[in-house]
Amino acid sequence: MPKYLITATYTSEGAKGLLWDSGTKRREAAEQAIKSVGGFKRVATFPGGQSSVMDLSFDRETGYLWAYCDNTCGNRAAVLQIDALASSPARGRFTLSRLFDRPGTMPDINNEGIAIAPEAECSNGRKAFIWADDAATGGNSLRRDAIPCGRFF
Repeated sequence: MPKYLITATYTSEGAKGLLWDSGTKRREAAEQAIKSVGGFKRVATFPGGQSSVMDLSFDRETGYLWAYCDNTCGNRAAVLQIDALASSPARGRFTLSRLFDRPGTMPDINNEGIAIAPEAECSNGRKAFIWADDAATGGNSLRRDAIPCGRFF
């Protein structure tokens, strides 16, 4: 979907009105227009450690937010966490915790999605990590490997 930036120029009287109502009515009108054509309103952006992200997957049991990039970035997965250190200037923001390369046995293909098994499916200290290949390379749409159970860093 294309991205659009809505910009506006205000007269001095319009600027006073903007300050008076904090732009609420204008923002609501813009949101309605965007939604009416099937768009969305971006509420946040943050650095994900990669040039592109094709999928985000939150592992609620570990608190890791996985940001996955396909062959655009060499099929790497970034793990993001919220910085909770009281003294940190990044406190309350997502920060890159670790970057993982694809398994050596997997070709650099167009994987567009990931899924992470719940902790209840752990076996011998590992749980499934699954990739979805849009191109069904070699006749396979899904590929599976394993990651450690629990918080592993």
